[in-house]
Order: sequence, then structure tokens, then C-alpha cells
Amino acid sequence: EREHTSEREHTSEREHTSERERERTRARERERERERKHTRDGEHMSERENTRARENTRARENTRARERNTRARERTHERDREHTRETENTRERQRTHDREREKTREIERDNMSE
Repeated sequence: EREHTSEREHTSEREHTSERERERTRARERERERERKHTRDGEHMSERENTRARENTRARENTRARERNTRARERTHERDREHTRETENTRERQRTHDREREKTREIERDNMSE
């Protein structure tokens, strides 16, 4: 008897839960229908769908902008590195030139003293 009662209660609870879910689904459908509006191209879109589409578009645009900025930053860094390399090369050439000139002067001094 207790098992039957428990089983009936369980079945009744399950039916009640699924009825509540069906009611929630119907309420969502009614809400969607209430929100439906005509857009310029004649499609039916709810305000929520329009908002979601705008947010998705904005997110895509922001992503593209971030990627563009990242590429620009990378190009700037590469130009800076290239400039640094060129500056270092120029300095090294100047040091080499200075050493050569100093050697030449030493040789000339040695020749004069002889």
C-alpha cells in the first residue's frame, strides 16, 4: 500500500512538473509572439532578436578592430626593431671607421718619429 502511494505521488509530481514546463513553454511562445515586429525587409524579428543581432554585429566589429590594432602594433614594433638594428649597424660602422683612423694616425706618428 505504501509503495503504491509513493509511486502515485511520484507519478503525480512528474506530471505536475511536466505540466509546469509546458506552461512555461507556452508563456515563452506568447511572449515571443507579443514581441514580433516587422523589420524594413519584411522579416518578423522580435525586439530581443534585433538587440541580439546588433550586439553580435558590434562584437564582430570590435573583434575586427582589435585584430587590426594588434597587426598595426606588430608592424610598429617591427619598424622599431628595424630602426634599432640600423642604428646599431651605423654605430658599429662608425666605431670601425674610428679604429681604422686611429691606427692610421699611429702609423703616421711612428713614421714621423723615425
